[in-house]
Amino acid sequence: MAAFDAFRLRLVDALGSFGTASIIAAGLVVCFVLQGVWFIRANAPTYDEAMHLAAGYSFLAAGDFRLEPQNPPLIKTWLALPVRLIYRLPFSPNPQRWRDANDYPIGQDFL
Repeated sequence: MAAFDAFRLRLVDALGSFGTASIIAAGLVVCFVLQGVWFIRANAPTYDEAMHLAAGYSFLAAGDFRLEPQNPPLIKTWLALPVRLIYRLPFSPNPQRWRDANDYPIGQDFL
């Protein structure tokens, strides 16, 4: 009987420490997410992010890989997918810029 009581006490102690560790881990994850959100809101996009977004969106909207053909389109398309699914923005770049595949100005116009 004494062995059973000792086992039960160890089990309760283990569950108590697991609960405490879970609460601490969840708190750290929340802090990490809040830091990420604060960092994203505090920083502006780099000069080429608009071009990458417009290149991915151009494939989704027009099926054309004309913008930035030197890089593979998968990641650009994947990153532009939420914009396409949520906002359904029309993709109508300046015809001259589109003909010349002038990707940086098209990206700035898209934003």
